[in-house]
Amino acid sequence: MTSLQIDSVTIRGHELSILDITTVNRCLVTLFILLAASYPIYYSLYLHPLRTYPGPKLSAITRMPYWIACLKGDQVRWLAKLHSQYGPVVRFGPDDLSYTDAQAWRDICLVPKGKKENLKEVGFHPPSANGVPNIVCQNDLAHHARLRRALLPAFSERALKAQEPLLQKYADLAIAKPVRLPS
Repeated sequence: MTSLQIDSVTIRGHELSILDITTVNRCLVTLFILLAASYPIYYSLYLHPLRTYPGPKLSAITRMPYWIACLKGDQVRWLAKLHSQYGPVVRFGPDDLSYTDAQAWRDICLVPKGKKENLKEVGFHPPSANGVPNIVCQNDLAHHARLRRALLPAFSERALKAQEPLLQKYADLAIAKPVRLPS
């Protein structure tokens, strides 16, 4: 039995050994893998809609710094440090912004009179433990309005001021005797 062995190939007038073609193929595959792996990083830094907001570059690529701060129980101090460094608006994750201005809360969360409310993203909110829909993820606007009207008196300025001594008592207690979690 005879076998065919090819030692070299001529491409466009250049003679290449089979080893060279294999090396070129490996280089092309490696280059493709590097480009495919680095594109999300490039996109997050230079093409993402939030790219113009200030914040750490690593946080623009991954949520890992925020997760580490959360695991340490330090996310509030970490975000406060970012705000002192970058200003009132900080990009602390690939798709996350943090605002210190109270007007931002009103602009984002309140629905102006006469405007239609955005529906809640049901997949974002886990179902309640007992299976009964709650006000947070209620997409039925009439039912949501009924729930909101029932809860509204508890959050009036007068009601909150009446509850302030109780809240202050528990805040003082938490500061005076913090709970230690086992390491």
